[in-house]
Amino acid sequence: MLTDAQRQQILAFCQEHQIIRFWMMDAPLLNAAVGAGRPSVIVTFRPYCVAVPQKFARMERALTAITGPETALYSTDGLSPRLTDKILKQASPVFPDPAAPPVSREAVAKFCRKHNIAKLRFCDAPLPASPEKEFAPSVIVDFQPGHGYDYFDFCGIEEEAQKLFGLSATLYAENMVSPMLDADALDSIAEVWYDHLA
Repeated sequence: MLTDAQRQQILAFCQEHQIIRFWMMDAPLLNAAVGAGRPSVIVTFRPYCVAVPQKFARMERALTAITGPETALYSTDGLSPRLTDKILKQASPVFPDPAAPPVSREAVAKFCRKHNIAKLRFCDAPLPASPEKEFAPSVIVDFQPGHGYDYFDFCGIEEEAQKLFGLSATLYAENMVSPMLDADALDSIAEVWYDHLA
């Protein structure tokens, strides 16, 4: 059972290392060549983020200060696709915290007003043909006329969106989405969470 302090440490660990999912289990992974009784932590990194072996070893050492010296760290990118579902069914999700309250519509509306967003759609999966991982949610925004943002401003807005929707969320401007995903198509796969005309 994790303490509140440990959960806060895990949150900081995930943010520092670009981790979007964090699971724990009290036993070694299937087919893992480690002794019985050694707990396991399984993580998923943000798309395009890769931990080289040296960094991964440093992360594992840092993690033991939170979860104990016997903890073994694994990445879903390195797991057998055939075994991943079986493994994760035995593990407990820690981050994002499944017990955390959902984002409030009021917080979303405040975010939209701050950034001159006319409409915000939310989809709990990547957009079609997107390279993101299957559980990376998508936030699609349509800015009010006359309000555009450069690349760096847009990245800052995405970071704010991730505080609302999770580190794995990807922000899209509606005019940057594939032409095949017109307003009707977006409405069929994403829920409107904010519309300044509603």
